[in-house]
Amino acid sequence: MTDGGVYWDDDDSKNANSIGGVLPGGTYNKNTWVYFCCKTGGNKASAVLLPSQYPFYLLAYKSAKCQMVMWSVANLEWIHYDTEHSNNKDKTSGVYPHEAGKQHPTIYYCYYRSKRTHLLQLVTSLFLRFNKLASVFYASVLLLIMNFVITLSK
Repeated sequence: MTDGGVYWDDDDSKNANSIGGVLPGGTYNKNTWVYFCCKTGGNKASAVLLPSQYPFYLLAYKSAKCQMVMWSVANLEWIHYDTEHSNNKDKTSGVYPHEAGKQHPTIYYCYYRSKRTHLLQLVTSLFLRFNKLASVFYASVLLLIMNFVITLSK
């Protein structure tokens, strides 16, 4: 892991900065320093194994593409930040997320959720669509598929 950070020279006039909740490491006052710790090696197209039982976020690095994570589905989200327009003193240090070091940065967040949950919801939905007259054979096939999905995700 490699560390880094970004300093954002926030607007001096009409600055509506406020903070709350759980924040990443940094300094939050008239201007903003945010610290990052990044894994910079590897290939985004090669899936990595991370715990995916609960939803989580990773920040995009070097491009607005999400790292592949085994047994997870990713959605790309972003937040655009407005920094000082005149005499901007934004700066960076070390490594940082994609576009976080630009004036008026956009940070790309990859939201991951378990594929297992996604597949089970799909299979359950298909199963529930069968009406009471559906044959036992089709219901049995769906149960086999459901067991197969559960077995694969373990």
